[in-house]
Amino acid sequence: MNISARNIWPGTVTHIETGAVNDVVSIKLRGGAVVTSVITKNSVQRLGLKEGSQAMVVIKASSVMLGLDIQPAKISARNVLPGTVKAIEPGVVNDVVTVDLAGGDLLCSVITANSVKRLDLAPGKLVVGIIKASEVMLATE
Repeated sequence: MNISARNIWPGTVTHIETGAVNDVVSIKLRGGAVVTSVITKNSVQRLGLKEGSQAMVVIKASSVMLGLDIQPAKISARNVLPGTVKAIEPGVVNDVVTVDLAGGDLLCSVITANSVKRLDLAPGKLVVGIIKASEVMLATE
């Protein structure tokens, strides 16, 4: 499968909270971080997801916000992933910021060049990736 999303990580389903229409699926990445996805009950069934099964987390880079000194308990987004800026690819309007996460996964975020400057982002700086659970897609082989 080829896909345009820049953030594609393998993981293991650790929990599924069943709802009337949507389910909340928790995926543990190889570095130990847990990513939460809200997808339809139908999608959970179609993908054959269950606790212990393998799945791919898929997130578009444009869906990833970056922040500094973010406290997960004080923000509504369920996915708050700390890491270190690895590289910044400058653009005219938007920059691509690549962040090293624990366990070797790379997080790519497309944010405005103004935001990169305002946050004073540079390689080696600690940063937090913020992703709403509704922006996290899941895939299986």
